[in-house]
Amino acid sequence: QFLSTRLSVISSELTRIEAQLEEYKRTRQIADLDEVANTYQQTGLVYQQQVAELESELDVLNFMGEQLANPANRYTMIPGNMGISDNTLAMLIQDYNDRIAHRNLMLQTATLENPVVQQETELIDQKRQSIKEGIVQARQSISMRKEFVLKQQQQYDSRLAAVPETERCYMELCRDKETKEEQYLYLIEKQEENAMLLASDAVPAKIVDHAQLNPFPVAPKIKLTLVKVFCIGMLLPFLVFFFGYFRKELL
Repeated sequence: QFLSTRLSVISSELTRIEAQLEEYKRTRQIADLDEVANTYQQTGLVYQQQVAELESELDVLNFMGEQLANPANRYTMIPGNMGISDNTLAMLIQDYNDRIAHRNLMLQTATLENPVVQQETELIDQKRQSIKEGIVQARQSISMRKEFVLKQQQQYDSRLAAVPETERCYMELCRDKETKEEQYLYLIEKQEENAMLLASDAVPAKIVDHAQLNPFPVAPKIKLTLVKVFCIGMLLPFLVFFFGYFRKELL
């Protein structure tokens, strides 16, 4: 859901920038500045890509922080395959998700009062707190890296001070377009990886045999009932006869 939302936002922003580029070229009667823009893009490509990736990772960390802060998501898994560069944090999230899955499995046959379930719940709470702290540290680290990359990019941009305003504005729009395209492709790649991961973790369906119907009723037993009725029918006349006989003797 997060990736789909971000893709929609980036796509809208990319469409807006492309429209601005077309309008800019039309109103200023620019025949072709692609050669100039291409020179700029090639020189600053590394910085642009780094900024796009760092911004996307900050978005992911902010999303995870909001999910962890929501009490409704206390024992739900965290999307792990979303491009986190911090390996320690990624391992914490993987371990947290594994414990959530194990706890859910135990709750199928046990209650929350079960000591083993309670112990697993305590471990999950500890892991959640560690992840929160890891997210804060990762944000600080990425923000510092982003600031450094932006400074490097600004140093390069200072070389364009002598460029006429028309060309400079055009190249700034091209740079924004390139950044948004990098973000869009990055999110598309992560969305495909996440979809493949979810598909590989899907539990196969279990086929249950159809119930077999017994054509003969279990109860009452028809043959046994008929035998009982026959015996009673045979004994009843004798009982009536002997009862009448002994009654005459007594009288």
